[in-house]
Amino acid sequence: MFGEERLEYEKVLQSVQTYCGWEYSARKMLLIRPQNVREDVQKAFAELQELLRARENGWKVSVQKLHDVFEFTERARIKGTALDPSEITLIRDNIVSYVQLKKLFSSLSEEAPLITKRFKDFSTPFGLKKRIDKVIDEHGNFKEDASPRFSELNEGVRKVKKEIEKILESYFSSQETQRSYRKSTLP
Repeated sequence: MFGEERLEYEKVLQSVQTYCGWEYSARKMLLIRPQNVREDVQKAFAELQELLRARENGWKVSVQKLHDVFEFTERARIKGTALDPSEITLIRDNIVSYVQLKKLFSSLSEEAPLITKRFKDFSTPFGLKKRIDKVIDEHGNFKEDASPRFSELNEGVRKVKKEIEKILESYFSSQETQRSYRKSTLP
Protein backbone atom coordinates (compact mmCIF):
# COMPACT_ATOMS: atom_id res chain seq x y z
CA MET A 1 0.00 0.00 0.00
CA PHE A 2 1.07 3.61 -0.45
CA GLY A 3 2.36 5.32 2.68
CA GLU A 4 2.92 9.04 3.25
CA GLU A 5 6.65 8.67 2.47
CA ARG A 6 6.00 6.90 -0.81
CA LEU A 7 3.52 9.57 -1.88
CA GLU A 8 5.94 12.33 -0.80
CA TYR A 9 3.07 13.81 1.16
CA GLU A 10 5.21 16.48 2.87
CA LYS A 11 6.40 17.79 -0.50
CA VAL A 12 2.81 18.03 -1.69
CA LEU A 13 1.80 19.96 1.43
CA GLN A 14 4.75 22.34 1.09
CA SER A 15 3.83 22.96 -2.52
CA VAL A 16 0.17 23.63 -1.68
CA GLN A 17 1.24 25.80 1.29
CA THR A 18 2.66 28.41 -1.09
CA TYR A 19 -0.90 29.18 -2.23
CA CYS A 20 -2.13 29.98 1.28
CA GLY A 21 -2.98 33.64 1.72
CA TRP A 22 -2.55 33.66 5.50
CA GLU A 23 0.27 32.52 7.77
CA TYR A 24 -2.24 30.62 9.92
CA SER A 25 -3.51 28.73 6.88
CA ALA A 26 0.03 27.86 5.84
CA ARG A 27 0.86 26.49 9.32
CA LYS A 28 -2.34 24.47 9.45
CA MET A 29 -1.69 23.13 5.94
CA LEU A 30 1.50 21.44 7.14
CA LEU A 31 -0.41 19.73 9.98
CA ILE A 32 -2.94 18.06 7.68
CA ARG A 33 -2.76 14.29 7.63
CA PRO A 34 -4.51 12.16 5.06
CA GLN A 35 -7.88 10.78 6.07
CA ASN A 36 -8.05 7.05 5.86
CA VAL A 37 -11.77 6.43 6.38
CA ARG A 38 -13.57 6.54 3.05
CA GLU A 39 -16.76 8.05 4.50
CA ASP A 40 -14.82 10.90 6.14
CA VAL A 41 -13.05 11.67 2.88
CA GLN A 42 -16.31 11.63 0.94
CA LYS A 43 -18.06 13.90 3.48
CA ALA A 44 -15.16 16.40 3.52
CA PHE A 45 -15.11 16.42 -0.28
CA ALA A 46 -18.91 16.93 -0.43
CA GLU A 47 -18.66 19.87 2.01
CA LEU A 48 -15.88 21.39 -0.08
CA GLN A 49 -18.02 21.01 -3.22
CA GLU A 50 -20.92 22.77 -1.44
CA LEU A 51 -18.63 25.61 -0.46
CA LEU A 52 -17.25 25.98 -3.99
CA ARG A 53 -20.78 25.85 -5.47
CA ALA A 54 -21.93 28.58 -3.08
CA ARG A 55 -18.98 30.78 -4.12
CA GLU A 56 -19.65 30.12 -7.81
CA ASN A 57 -23.25 31.25 -7.25
CA GLY A 58 -22.00 34.58 -5.95
CA TRP A 59 -22.14 33.98 -2.20
CA LYS A 60 -19.32 35.71 -0.37
CA VAL A 61 -18.15 32.96 1.93
CA SER A 62 -14.97 33.82 3.83
CA VAL A 63 -13.34 32.24 6.84
CA GLN A 64 -10.40 34.65 6.78
CA LYS A 65 -11.57 36.36 9.98
CA LEU A 66 -11.30 33.18 12.05
CA HIS A 67 -8.34 32.86 14.41
CA ASP A 68 -6.65 29.79 15.84
CA VAL A 69 -7.64 30.01 19.51
CA PHE A 70 -7.23 26.36 20.43
CA GLU A 71 -4.06 27.00 22.45
CA PHE A 72 -5.79 29.82 24.39
CA THR A 73 -8.83 27.76 25.25
CA GLU A 74 -6.71 24.83 26.38
CA ARG A 75 -4.55 27.11 28.53
CA ALA A 76 -7.65 28.77 30.02
CA ARG A 77 -8.78 25.40 31.38
CA ILE A 78 -5.75 25.23 33.68
CA LYS A 79 -6.61 26.51 37.12
CA GLY A 80 -4.86 29.75 38.03
CA THR A 81 -4.05 30.83 34.46
CA ALA A 82 -5.33 33.94 32.76
CA LEU A 83 -5.62 34.98 29.14
CA ASP A 84 -4.25 38.20 27.77
CA PRO A 85 -6.89 40.74 26.60
CA SER A 86 -5.68 40.31 23.00
CA GLU A 87 -6.28 36.55 23.25
CA ILE A 88 -9.75 37.10 24.68
CA THR A 89 -10.45 39.57 21.86
CA LEU A 90 -9.55 36.91 19.26
CA ILE A 91 -12.00 34.51 20.90
CA ARG A 92 -14.72 37.20 20.77
CA ASP A 93 -13.88 37.89 17.10
CA ASN A 94 -14.31 34.18 16.34
CA ILE A 95 -17.73 34.15 17.97
CA VAL A 96 -18.81 37.16 15.88
CA SER A 97 -17.45 35.57 12.67
CA TYR A 98 -19.10 32.28 13.55
CA VAL A 99 -22.48 33.98 13.99
CA GLN A 100 -22.09 35.65 10.59
CA LEU A 101 -21.19 32.34 8.93
CA LYS A 102 -24.08 30.58 10.65
CA LYS A 103 -26.52 33.21 9.35
CA LEU A 104 -25.06 32.92 5.87
CA PHE A 105 -25.30 29.15 5.78
CA SER A 106 -28.81 29.11 7.22
CA SER A 107 -29.84 30.98 4.05
CA LEU A 108 -27.90 28.43 1.96
CA SER A 109 -29.61 25.35 3.39
CA GLU A 110 -30.65 24.08 -0.05
CA GLU A 111 -27.31 24.73 -1.76
CA ALA A 112 -25.14 23.60 1.19
CA PRO A 113 -27.10 21.17 3.38
CA LEU A 114 -24.04 19.45 4.88
CA ILE A 115 -22.34 22.67 5.95
CA THR A 116 -25.66 24.11 7.17
CA LYS A 117 -26.19 21.00 9.31
CA ARG A 118 -22.67 21.35 10.76
CA PHE A 119 -23.48 24.93 11.84
CA LYS A 120 -26.93 23.96 13.21
CA ASP A 121 -25.39 21.21 15.35
CA PHE A 122 -23.08 23.69 17.06
CA SER A 123 -24.57 26.11 19.58
CA THR A 124 -23.47 29.72 19.60
CA PRO A 125 -21.73 30.72 22.86
CA PHE A 126 -23.63 34.00 23.30
CA GLY A 127 -23.16 33.84 27.08
CA LEU A 128 -19.39 33.79 26.64
CA LYS A 129 -19.51 36.75 24.25
CA LYS A 130 -21.59 38.75 26.74
CA ARG A 131 -19.10 37.98 29.50
CA ILE A 132 -16.21 39.04 27.27
CA ASP A 133 -18.03 42.25 26.25
CA LYS A 134 -18.51 43.04 29.92
CA VAL A 135 -14.77 43.18 30.63
CA ILE A 136 -13.03 43.90 27.27
CA ASP A 137 -13.71 47.06 25.25
CA GLU A 138 -13.84 47.33 21.45
CA HIS A 139 -10.10 48.09 21.33
CA GLY A 140 -9.12 44.93 23.20
CA ASN A 141 -8.39 46.61 26.55
CA PHE A 142 -9.83 45.76 29.93
CA LYS A 143 -12.73 48.02 30.82
CA GLU A 144 -12.27 50.21 33.88
CA ASP A 145 -15.13 48.43 35.63
CA ALA A 146 -14.06 44.89 34.61
CA SER A 147 -13.91 43.98 38.29
CA PRO A 148 -13.70 45.80 41.62
CA ARG A 149 -10.12 44.57 42.09
CA PHE A 150 -9.10 45.79 38.61
CA SER A 151 -10.61 49.24 39.32
CA GLU A 152 -8.73 49.36 42.62
CA LEU A 153 -5.44 48.42 40.93
CA ASN A 154 -5.97 51.02 38.17
CA GLU A 155 -6.58 53.71 40.79
CA GLY A 156 -3.33 52.73 42.52
CA VAL A 157 -1.44 52.90 39.22
CA ARG A 158 -2.88 56.38 38.49
CA LYS A 159 -1.77 57.61 41.92
CA VAL A 160 1.76 56.28 41.43
CA LYS A 161 1.93 57.87 37.95
CA LYS A 162 0.90 61.24 39.39
CA GLU A 163 3.54 60.95 42.11
CA ILE A 164 6.23 60.12 39.53
CA GLU A 165 5.12 63.05 37.36
CA LYS A 166 5.39 65.41 40.34
CA ILE A 167 8.84 64.09 41.24
CA LEU A 168 10.09 64.42 37.66
CA GLU A 169 8.56 67.87 37.27
CA SER A 170 10.22 69.00 40.50
CA TYR A 171 13.55 67.52 39.45
CA PHE A 172 13.60 69.08 35.98
CA SER A 173 12.43 72.47 37.18
CA SER A 174 15.04 72.73 39.94
CA GLN A 175 17.81 75.29 39.44
CA GLU A 176 20.51 72.72 40.10
CA THR A 177 19.25 70.44 37.29
CA GLN A 178 18.97 73.39 34.91
CA ARG A 179 22.54 74.47 35.68
CA SER A 180 23.82 70.95 35.18
CA TYR A 181 21.94 70.75 31.88
CA ARG A 182 23.40 74.06 30.68
CA LYS A 183 26.93 72.94 31.55
CA SER A 184 26.53 69.69 29.63
CA THR A 185 25.11 71.36 26.50
CA LEU A 186 27.27 74.48 26.27
CA PRO A 187 30.75 74.18 24.70
